[in-house]
Amino acid sequence: MGAERDTDPGWTPDRDAAARALARPIERLRNALEWQLPAKPGRTDRWLLNGVVEMLGAELAFTCRNHSRDRWELHAHSDVADPETLEDAAGRALLRLGDLVRGEDAPAGGWRATAPDGTETMAVRLTPGTGGDWLFLVGGAIRGDAPAEPVGVVARAVVLSHAGGRHPSPVRAQGAAWDALLGHLGTVPTEMYEARRAAYVEQLSGLVPVFMPVLYVHRERPGIDGWEAVPHGARGDAADLYAAARLWGPEFLRLLDRRLLHCAIRDYLAQVRDAPHTTGHGLPMPRGLTVDVHAASLLADEVTGQLEGLIRRPGGIRGTELALEVTGLCGPEDQADMRRRITGLRDRLGVGIVVDAVRTREELASPPGDLDPTYVKLDEWLTGRHRHDAVTAMVQTAMATPWAGPERTVVTGFADQPPFQLEDAFALGVRLVQGEFVGEATRELRLEPTDSQLARIQRAADRVRLRPASGGPGAPDITGHTDRIPGFGRAGA
Repeated sequence: MGAERDTDPGWTPDRDAAARALARPIERLRNALEWQLPAKPGRTDRWLLNGVVEMLGAELAFTCRNHSRDRWELHAHSDVADPETLEDAAGRALLRLGDLVRGEDAPAGGWRATAPDGTETMAVRLTPGTGGDWLFLVGGAIRGDAPAEPVGVVARAVVLSHAGGRHPSPVRAQGAAWDALLGHLGTVPTEMYEARRAAYVEQLSGLVPVFMPVLYVHRERPGIDGWEAVPHGARGDAADLYAAARLWGPEFLRLLDRRLLHCAIRDYLAQVRDAPHTTGHGLPMPRGLTVDVHAASLLADEVTGQLEGLIRRPGGIRGTELALEVTGLCGPEDQADMRRRITGLRDRLGVGIVVDAVRTREELASPPGDLDPTYVKLDEWLTGRHRHDAVTAMVQTAMATPWAGPERTVVTGFADQPPFQLEDAFALGVRLVQGEFVGEATRELRLEPTDSQLARIQRAADRVRLRPASGGPGAPDITGHTDRIPGFGRAGA
């Protein structure tokens, strides 16, 4: 970030000065929140607002909702000496800025006003639309050495960092402040980048893998085909970690991917080593793990080196048990290098590749070279559409695509509800599904379908088999057994 400012088109002296003016306050925020722990139940809002007051040098912070021209509803506030002080300060703030905040539009950092006595007042929108929720800051000099917009952007991010009643976390609030500042300014000093990186590593320590099963749909021999490892924050922070990695760049993405690879393979091996050779229904054990990895990370030697170590060390995972589920795209100049990397990993270690989030027929018409994918996953957006014909057309295309087909195509987001149900899967020859019907992601590896899932699969298969139009030339086989890709599912057990 800061080290590259001379060639960064977003860098200007004013932006650099604004970032530096907020560097120490954001560092101070974490300490201000930590000394207030533990936060009382139901008082996370006050805990955060006290942190904002300390960070920005304000005297009072409060949130409220605008219901009409003359009606405001107070939600939460920072500590005050007495209710009368709060009522007086809040009333004055609303008088100064109330008329401005009722409009549809507002600057990114909100509105700011200075009273004749020098008291600063800021109003920052928290929710979009007319009225809505607002954050007000009142003080003698609210971060007077920094422009109003970055101050408002940072304050909003801190308040919203714990939306939904999330567990109080000073490092999450501080990370949200840094992320918002970079997103707003486009650049930060090198020292702030390094501080954010250190905090990010700390946040990653709370990340653990959860496993989403892939179901092999078959009337006689259904079963769990494999699992996808996805990150789950110990406190629900996984989405924040992904967003921060995308914002701060490749180094953060590599840190995230390395953590997930290490933990996913470790937890997978710990569970499959003690697993029986067959499930409770007498079916072979599923064998196969896919792990989400960003494409950019595969261009880094430290990531591919770590992967090689995880496979080749004593007791490590077999390469044929592992496939990389690549998310994100490199720039056009990196595509060939990325393909060479993946091909090299496959040839050297035996790992597979998952083509993820396919949405269009055009994508299916562009074969991924010689990558020979383990799975081709149709984006869950497809099964969320309300048009049955659109979903069916896309699935039919995938079924007829040589490098996808019924033994590789996974219909994700599958809930066994319109517009795509099990009857549709059997009718079209779909073998693999993932989503709500199969089960949510869990820390434990699901080894087999439930009795209710097995019964539902058999009913759906029988309904399709008994349809008058079934059984003709080219009709899907819903009872015969087809071997899976080596290393995964039925044939790889």
